[in-house]
Amino acid sequence: MNNIKNNLRNINIRINAATEKVGRKPDTVKLVVVTKTVGIDEIQVTAETCPEIKYFAENRVKQAVERVDVLNDYFAKQGLSWHFIGHLQTNKVKYVVGRFELIQSVDSERLIRAISEHAVKKGIIQKCLLELKISEEESKNGLDEKGLIELLPKISGIPGISILGLMTMAPFFDNPENTRTYFQYAKGVFDRLKNVYTLQFPGFDILSMGMSNDYTVAVEEGSTMVRLGTAVYGEKN
Repeated sequence: MNNIKNNLRNINIRINAATEKVGRKPDTVKLVVVTKTVGIDEIQVTAETCPEIKYFAENRVKQAVERVDVLNDYFAKQGLSWHFIGHLQTNKVKYVVGRFELIQSVDSERLIRAISEHAVKKGIIQKCLLELKISEEESKNGLDEKGLIELLPKISGIPGISILGLMTMAPFFDNPENTRTYFQYAKGVFDRLKNVYTLQFPGFDILSMGMSNDYTVAVEEGSTMVRLGTAVYGEKN
């Protein structure tokens, strides 16, 4: 656990340096700890010993549901929340809506309408981010800027959902500096959409970008939320 605390200390130092470099305050960046490679016990120990961590994330529905349900009471008492960051199929929506404070990976109108349907049934407002595709890699999901521009008017006012911004992933590079142009582009898309759709989506303030290998560059380019797993827990076999 000391390793995790040391890793988090180093992450905070790097985020502080990145925000200072571009004239931002460190508290404008939220850290989401990705827990897919560790067990339930380690997640709880992380929460107990690192109270500054408020957000945890999973990306596989079956595993995520098991963990959320086991830790639900503890998370509620501690004011902690779960994010879902993986690709979400419409037939799995019913397991995710309501269990997660934020679904970061919404990538189609069909998925949005499925989320809306289940959220309305449960009498809740499900917070979501739209996934922007900025990588040419076929394995990456999401909509391009044109797709988002076409989508947003169709979902304005849809019940049971609050669209709070964008999530994106840059391609992996050994040199994180190579991600900079991708993050610059994502920030541009975010700003353009926010400016055009301020009235329809007043809470459009989150730009979730940056992972363990590239988060400092992402922060320098305007990320408000980073998703870190390896940087927190180290490499897991």
